[in-house]
Amino acid sequence: MKRRSKQEWLALIQRFEEAGVSRASFCRKHNLKPNYFSQRRSELRKQLTAGKQQSGFVQAQVTSNAINHQKITLHVGAVRMEFDGTTPPSLLVDLAKRLA
Repeated sequence: MKRRSKQEWLALIQRFEEAGVSRASFCRKHNLKPNYFSQRRSELRKQLTAGKQQSGFVQAQVTSNAINHQKITLHVGAVRMEFDGTTPPSLLVDLAKRLA
């Protein structure tokens, strides 16, 4: 197994979370042991959460598809939530405040 830096692991984990595939499938494709991958992912999450100062801001991303429907993706720590464009902004603001 290849030795990876913390930054390489973070990038790999981000690719996994964006890929939308099973852990087993992702690990097979990247020649990783699934249990070790989960262990590293958990450790890095704890490190990032412990070292992160609460700023009161959360990351939000607005995307649109070919038919011009908007999608909002809200990331809070390890949690990722997606909403369609019909979700009232006030609901999203309230949710972000409660999760921060």
